Amino acid sequence: MARPNSLASTILISALAASAAHDASAGPLNPPGGPIGETNQVFESLTGFIPINQDTAPGTADSVFCISTPGRYYLPDDIVVPAGKHGIKVTTDDFVIDHNGAEIIGLPGSLDGVYVAPVAGPTEFQGVTLGAEISDMGGNGITLVSPPGGGSYSYVFAGSNVSGVTGDGINAGASGGAPGEHTVDIWGGLFESIGGDGIDVDLDGAGHSRCACAGLTINGVGGDGVVIDSVALSQKLEVLFGDLDICGTAGNGVAGTLQGSEVDFGFGSFFSPETFGLTDGDLLAFILAEAGPQLLADPSFLREIGLDGINLFVEADRLLRGEVSNTVLRGIAGAAYLLDFTPTSSAAELNQLFDGVSFFGTGTGVSLAKSGAAQLGSIALTVKECDFQKPGLNGVKIDNGIKGAQKLSFDFEKVKVSGAANEGIDIESFNTNQATTLRDVTVQDCGGFGAEIGNNATIDGCTFNNNSTGLTLGNDCLVTNTQCNRNRSSGIDGQIGNQIVNCVVSFNDQNGLVLLNSSLVSGVAAKSNGAMFGSGMIIGGNSLIEDCTVASSATDGIFCESFCQIRNCIVTNSQNENIECGTNCTIEGCTIHFGQNGVYMLGDSGRITGCTFGLHFQNGVFLMGSGCTLRDNTIAGGHVNATGIAVSGNSNRVTQNDVSRYGTGVSIMGEKNLVVRNFVSNNFTSDLVVVPTGMLATENLVGEIFDAVSAARSELNETDSAWSNFE
Repeated sequence: MARPNSLASTILISALAASAAHDASAGPLNPPGGPIGETNQVFESLTGFIPINQDTAPGTADSVFCISTPGRYYLPDDIVVPAGKHGIKVTTDDFVIDHNGAEIIGLPGSLDGVYVAPVAGPTEFQGVTLGAEISDMGGNGITLVSPPGGGSYSYVFAGSNVSGVTGDGINAGASGGAPGEHTVDIWGGLFESIGGDGIDVDLDGAGHSRCACAGLTINGVGGDGVVIDSVALSQKLEVLFGDLDICGTAGNGVAGTLQGSEVDFGFGSFFSPETFGLTDGDLLAFILAEAGPQLLADPSFLREIGLDGINLFVEADRLLRGEVSNTVLRGIAGAAYLLDFTPTSSAAELNQLFDGVSFFGTGTGVSLAKSGAAQLGSIALTVKECDFQKPGLNGVKIDNGIKGAQKLSFDFEKVKVSGAANEGIDIESFNTNQATTLRDVTVQDCGGFGAEIGNNATIDGCTFNNNSTGLTLGNDCLVTNTQCNRNRSSGIDGQIGNQIVNCVVSFNDQNGLVLLNSSLVSGVAAKSNGAMFGSGMIIGGNSLIEDCTVASSATDGIFCESFCQIRNCIVTNSQNENIECGTNCTIEGCTIHFGQNGVYMLGDSGRITGCTFGLHFQNGVFLMGSGCTLRDNTIAGGHVNATGIAVSGNSNRVTQNDVSRYGTGVSIMGEKNLVVRNFVSNNFTSDLVVVPTGMLATENLVGEIFDAVSAARSELNETDSAWSNFE
């Protein structure tokens, strides 16, 4: 069936009719004599609109008037609708109704103001209502029932003012199940004091279906402001909003379930006052679901808007190029998520941007999870200049189930999370194809971790303070110029292969920095870590620690496992050991001062060279391992009961060290140690102590102590004992 009247032509006709009616009613400046003609007659003659009366639209058992013939109609007078009846019933397939300023007023027990229920027959249906004024109906203001037997339809409801109805303001597509292409446009109108939903639209076509709502004010409704549902798998589904003002809803502001093979979900602009009066629900609570190969296509929504209480659930397998930008999202009771992405298909992809969002929610701001065993496609999430304040759960949570995706990309820039009940940013995924970037991110005052980051992350210029653990890392992350202070556990806790450069980890209740094997720590300041216990740094094997400052640790300053290198560090004021290390560790060029032991070398084959040791209460250096080298170090100014160098291991080489002003200079308790060419002098008790042979120490080669007069340092030559320890 052809469609003779496009929407544009319909509105043009209406405008012309209104203009003509206005001109006709005004009349000429010098009217002719005789009675003035009826305005409605002039309107009819100029526009061809048909008056609604008992001749043109005779009533039925359930309606005051019933339009059964296609045409353009207008309402000449008010209608008072008694109990058990609709105001105007429409059964034709093609109509326009101009309400012409007349009202439809319901009495107790009345049904709907306008009830559109086309009969079976054609395959296409269309209709327009203009300027409906409907109040106090016992049912809905306007009801559209999907045509029986299928068929496509296109309906426009423009300029509707509905108030005081018991049901919905507009309820479209109520019967459901009709195939075809369905379009419902609701343009301009006021809906207030509504018992049900302001607007409730079901788009259930099997083809291209669309609903557009623009220029609407919805105030004081008992249900949701706007509900858009699509329960069938439409080939393409469009839902568009513009210029909405919603307040005082008992349910959600805008809600629905959108399901289709391709969904375009967009906002032009969305206005809401500061005080919403939402008593139970969210301003935006949509469920997007998909099926078919195209999945979701290019939704761009929530741009430059102000929302209060958002609950956007995305159960789709693909949400491409979506945006949320320059938005305020203020959570209320029940508002859980800004985005909840839970895909189920192996083709699932996500490319989502949040820009300029402020989220105040009772749940998680952004949540990505996965349901089912299928591998996901490409998952990309970008969060820029966003503020998540006191989330009831997490600021951002990315579930470990996402890790099976073919590619993962998470990018956070200028993001703030404060006061989350759990984690601020929680990325549980550990995937070799994963890339995570955090730049200028601040997370503080969270009940859980400040941020838990998976593998391959780059973190720069961030702050993680006053959380449980400040920053938890997976493998192979780079952290630069970042502060993790005053956390209730550790400042940074990481797995294998991480690089921590130019960072500050201080005043944490436990450890400043904890890393597993193959890590790099460079230029890090770790101060005053450990409320009762805790170390400045605990580092796994095969790691490099350089140019760091570690001070005032409750336990050890630096504890490192085997095959570590510590270079050019300052380690001071530790309650236990300043440095404690395992097998094959190298310590070079460090300044070590004030602790129980300066270096407590537990393992074998270590090397300590070019270091300066100050005050210690037990030992400057304690070599428990074997096969170690201690060379070219200055060990001076210890406690009167302390030992400068204590050797309990075997086959160590102690040479060319300067040891002075300790209780004992050098103490040898192991076997086969070589102790030569050391400067040992001015120690309080003795310069050199060797446990007698036959007790513990045997076969040690220890150079003799020369008298200061007979062998000053400057006078030694090859004729003297080259292996002597001289003062």
